[in-house]
Amino acid sequence: MTLKTVRDPILPSVPSKEEIKDPDRLQRWWKGLLTIIKEHIENVYSDFNRFENLPAYANNTLALAGGLAVGDFYRTNGDPDTICVVH
Repeated sequence: MTLKTVRDPILPSVPSKEEIKDPDRLQRWWKGLLTIIKEHIENVYSDFNRFENLPAYANNTLALAGGLAVGDFYRTNGDPDTICVVH
C-alpha cells in the first residue's frame, strides 16, 4: 500500500468585500469552507484506516521479496507493531 496523498493544511481564501457585504454570498462562502473542512477530515481518516490492512514483513528486504515496491508501507508485526516504508 502506498499513501498516495499528503494532506496540506486548509488555507481558505478570504471572502471578497462583495461577499462580506452580501449576507447570502457570505453564507455560501461559509458553507463552502465547511465543506472543504469536512472533506479534509474525511480524507485524513480514510488514509489512516488504510493502515489496518498493511502486510507484515520483518524487514525491508523481505518486504521487497514479498512483492512490495519502493514507497509502499508495511508493518513489522512486532511489539510495538512498527509501520515502515519500503526503500
